[in-house]
Formats: sequence, C-alpha cells, structure tokens
Amino acid sequence: MAVTYVVGGLNIIAINEIAPDMLNKLAEAMRLARKAVQDAVEGTVVALHVVSNALRTGLDLGEAISLLHPEFARHLTVHFRLSTSTEIFQALEALNRNLQRLVVGMRSADLRLAEYGYNWMAPKGSGVIAYVKMPLSYAFSGGPAVNGCLNKDPGKFNNPADVNIRFDRLRDTAIGDLVNTLIHECTHKYLATADLLVSGLPFKSVAEYESTWRAIGVDAPMGRLADLTPVQAINDAYVVTNYVLYMPLVDLRASAAQMELTIRGANQGIGAVNSNRRVFDSAGNDDL
Repeated sequence: MAVTYVVGGLNIIAINEIAPDMLNKLAEAMRLARKAVQDAVEGTVVALHVVSNALRTGLDLGEAISLLHPEFARHLTVHFRLSTSTEIFQALEALNRNLQRLVVGMRSADLRLAEYGYNWMAPKGSGVIAYVKMPLSYAFSGGPAVNGCLNKDPGKFNNPADVNIRFDRLRDTAIGDLVNTLIHECTHKYLATADLLVSGLPFKSVAEYESTWRAIGVDAPMGRLADLTPVQAINDAYVVTNYVLYMPLVDLRASAAQMELTIRGANQGIGAVNSNRRVFDSAGNDDL
C-alpha cells in the first residue's frame, strides 16, 4: 500500500516509507529548487524591464539591449544561442513567461513527487534516476523544441503526470544534484521541455568557463550546445535548468543606469549631425 506525505507544501507518494531524514532532504531540495527558479524569474524580469523601459524612452532596440550587464547578456546569449537584438528581446519575453509558469507550478498542489516504479511504464535502466511521462502527442510529433518558436507561450500545455524519482538513491545524492534534478524534471512537466543535450552542457558558469579558456588564448568550446537553434535551446531542459542555477549575481539596474547615461550623452553629442542628415535624406529630387 502506498505511503503519502505532505512536507512544506510538497506532495509525495512512495511505495514504502521514507526515512524522516531523507524526507527532510527531499523537502529541502525542493525549497532550494523553488528559490533558484524564483531568483531567476526576478533577474529575468529586471532585465526585461531594463530593455522595455529603454525602448519606451526613445532608445532603439540595439541600444536598449546594450544596457544589459555584460555578464548577464553573455549568460543569456550563450545558453540560448542568441545573436541578434530581436532574438534577445524575444528570449527575455519568453523566459519571463516560462519561468513564472514554472515557479507557480512548482509551488502548486498539482505537483507530486512519486517513487520510481509507483506509476506504470517506468523507463528501464538503472541510469535513469527521474522522469516525467509526456503526452503521446509530444512523443510522436515533438513538443515546442520541434514545433515551437522563440517566444511560444506554453500556457495551454497541461501535463498531470507525476515527477518520478528514485527515492532509494536519496541518501547517496548530493543536495545540489537533487535540486538540479527537480528543476530539470519540473521543466518537463510545466514547460514541455525536451532532452536534446543528453550529455549536458560543457559548463556551469558561462563567465568562469570562458575565462578559463580565454586565459590560454582559445575560444571556449560549446560542444553540442553550439548545434542548437535558439528555439531548441530555450525548450531544452538541460539549458533552462543551467540558466536558472547559474544566473550571474550582478546589479542589472545599476549597470543599466550607468550605460544609459553614456548612450544618451553620446546621442546628444551627435544629435545635430543626425538632425541635419535626416533633413537631407527627406529632401526629394525636386527640392535639390
């Protein structure tokens, strides 16, 4: 007979009883996972606000994107394979929407962790430590990573399946690895992410990784991540999870304010030249 628990608002169902210390470890890992996603939401919201506000006050899109802290901008563009200002803006909009949906789902009663083997048709093989069963339509035709676009809204996606985890490995699993697994699996459940990068990313922190390679005068290799399109990357569980867990701790507002002063000062300095040029460009042949 199954055993059920509710710990810290987290619903758990197990085949056998879970030791109290392991139950607490699981609940603590979910608390940390929720906090990491919430922190990523806040950072993404601030970045989107910086860009959107700059657009409203007269800067063009390229100038607005340049207000982002360089370390955050690199974190964003490397993870999601972005190269143009339009792609960056669309990705920020999509991440804002997706991560807010993710954190709401992870805090909801809809989320239940089930012991591996409780639900039928569990994947075979000891190497699989967690999974979420996806709708058959996604299994046959692919989800957003195949059929989506950069700013696809997952709002209509609903997957009632449990997040299944091998509870018998809790004691030997580091808390950080457990946090990673919980976020990863929840992106499957709430965002319909795919597992395109089954070997994972070649880095954790983009800044540290690139700095290490830069020190020896070599461009940092990106492995299979380099082969993904922006649509595939923003809908991949490994990429989204790493983006969440290794968000740079930078002051986006202060950096944007300083950069904006520089840009507006430069624009004022060349304003007269631009105004004269616009008058010249607007003159027709009959006026010359």
